[in-house]
Amino acid sequence: MVKRRYPTFRQWIESDWDPDGNGVGPDGPIGPTGPTGSEGPTGPTGSEGPTGPAGPTGPIGPSGPSGLTGPSGLTGPVGPTGPAGPTGPAGPTGTAGPAGSDAATPTIQGGYGVNVSSTLGTVTLTSFQDSYSATSSTPTSTISTTDVPLTDMSITLPTTSTPATYMILFSGSFDNTNADKQGTISLYLQGALIPPSVRQDQNPGNRISYIGTFAIIQIPASNPPSVCDVRWNVLANTGTFYHRTLTAQRLK
Repeated sequence: MVKRRYPTFRQWIESDWDPDGNGVGPDGPIGPTGPTGSEGPTGPTGSEGPTGPAGPTGPIGPSGPSGLTGPSGLTGPVGPTGPAGPTGPAGPTGTAGPAGSDAATPTIQGGYGVNVSSTLGTVTLTSFQDSYSATSSTPTSTISTTDVPLTDMSITLPTTSTPATYMILFSGSFDNTNADKQGTISLYLQGALIPPSVRQDQNPGNRISYIGTFAIIQIPASNPPSVCDVRWNVLANTGTFYHRTLTAQRLK
């Protein structure tokens, strides 16, 4: 029988059984796992995490049913007229109308200014009578702000055995050195103004324009010769007349 020799307490302490010298031996092996304990209470909800990236676009769904038809819109404006179509064929000739009666020989009265003769409706115009005129193309100027005679624009109407009616006509071209400074033109008979004949035309400076006027006058029978003339003025600066004509035509 072999006797076992056990170390002394001091030897045990200093041996590998207690290398730390604290009287505690090495850990024993882990025991088997105990049964699972009951579930503890739910913890508080954590903060919301950031939004994840967008997923890919899904496929297009089927078309929905058609909506109700909306009200009709307003009628648009009428378009332009198209080109004319080709001319259609001529229609048939109608029946002849009844024969007319013989035409009457016309009665035409001649006045001053024309001679008229008639043969079954034919009218022949011959030369003018009792017509007087004055014409000039020589420039003439004025700075007068009151009426003065227009150079070369005067005619004399003769004495007649019966009352005479004349139409007096004047036309000409003129300008002024400044804009809107042209005055008036007027017809005079025996030195007296014929009021309805007063005319005025304003234009830019140094631009030639045309002006005219007329009057109907009556002269008694056996009246002395009567002078008819044109007079003019300016509002300011210098006015100039160029080509001009004055005519007197007897009407009756």
